[in-house]
Amino acid sequence: MNQTTSPTPVKFKSPESSFDIKKIIQYFLMAVGLFTCLCMAFFVFLIILIASLSDDQAKAKQEVPVGELFPLQ
Repeated sequence: MNQTTSPTPVKFKSPESSFDIKKIIQYFLMAVGLFTCLCMAFFVFLIILIASLSDDQAKAKQEVPVGELFPLQ
């Protein structure tokens, strides 16, 4: 009896057809992290801008004494 075992076939991955779910998840998480970082930077900039504008308005507003607003009769 002559039994020959066939060698196990070697599988080659072509870079075009490889669908690696770990890489896709990694890039997705990187994109989400970058988007979150950019959003936080934008909101911090917006808060600083609003704070500076309200500070400028408070400085420009003239304080009127209460006695001038409601003179005693």
